Amino acid sequence: MYETVIVGGGVVGLLTAFYLQKEQSKVCIIDRSKVGSESSWAGGGIISPLYPWLYDDAINELSRYGQRHYEKLADELRESTGIDPQWRRSGLVMLDLESTPDMNQWQKDFKQSYIKATASELQDYEPRLNSKYRSGWIQKDISQLRNPWMMRSLRQYLENKGVIFKEKCEVTEIMHNKSKIIGVKANDEIIESERVIIASGAWSGLFKELDNIDVKPVMGQMILYKTKPQWLQRIVMKQGKYVIPRADGHILCGSTLEYSGYNKMVTRDTRRQLKQAAEEMLPELKEHHIIKQWSGLRPGSPNGVPYIGMHETIDNLYINTGHYRYGVVMGLGSARLLTDIVVGHTPSIVDPEKYALSAKRVTTAEYQDLQSK
Repeated sequence: MYETVIVGGGVVGLLTAFYLQKEQSKVCIIDRSKVGSESSWAGGGIISPLYPWLYDDAINELSRYGQRHYEKLADELRESTGIDPQWRRSGLVMLDLESTPDMNQWQKDFKQSYIKATASELQDYEPRLNSKYRSGWIQKDISQLRNPWMMRSLRQYLENKGVIFKEKCEVTEIMHNKSKIIGVKANDEIIESERVIIASGAWSGLFKELDNIDVKPVMGQMILYKTKPQWLQRIVMKQGKYVIPRADGHILCGSTLEYSGYNKMVTRDTRRQLKQAAEEMLPELKEHHIIKQWSGLRPGSPNGVPYIGMHETIDNLYINTGHYRYGVVMGLGSARLLTDIVVGHTPSIVDPEKYALSAKRVTTAEYQDLQSK
């Protein structure tokens, strides 16, 4: 019998296990596929919301925790496992907006600064940038992780600490007797546990016990270029599309928002759109080939604020899901918050009521648009 079963082996599930095992909890992680193979693998790993001033403060508060603590986590994982999550401070160039009252207020509230840059300043900061851009914004503190490497390192660390992994093991039922958790049924086996945590991303809403949460899959497609190492230094973004440089010369370009159920089929039209966006920002990319295209399913929630906390009627059933586009940047704070709730510590990083299942979530126009398509 386990102390904790975590249903879902993405970044949120593994980070939750990371904190729980430090509290001496015997943890088992169950994943319907391969650990880290869904949206946690597919995303870009930018440790920031793309336009943070457009989001609820609850998103920014969890993001701030990740921005402050991921570097230390990456160092710990690398030193323990020899697998480098490749955290690095890339900085960001943003090309598509003018200053707004919301942006200015957010910078004051969260003590972060986007610096207005001229054409020459943009070129000095990122020489590969298209010279047609006459102005933009620079944020030098934005960092990134390389998602697949992060997941490999985190998994190895947890295995070394005694966490058990059950892969290709689909949980079909949450077992409980009235209000008490018994465990889960997976592949016709009952796995007993004192508590169960649902961190299944886009699949979380399929459990009947979670019919009061609104989590639906939102597909995003990405393309990948290969250039020389250090070819591009900065993350560059325009009109919601971004390019992300990896140290070895791989360049990611994403991403789309597509409400298509659990369909993950990539399309030529999206490939063309992403290619056009990337090569407009960085014209020299035309000299390089696209080597891969893929997609992932994000766990969309009405306003992007995740559901974190204990179930309202079933004791020791917990939820950590609904992170939408920002599972990586919010994941570390989400895991810290849920661990505090589970072990009975007073949450110190954020107000837990903002993330409770019962918290009011006003649906954003973006989410309404996706659902109407």
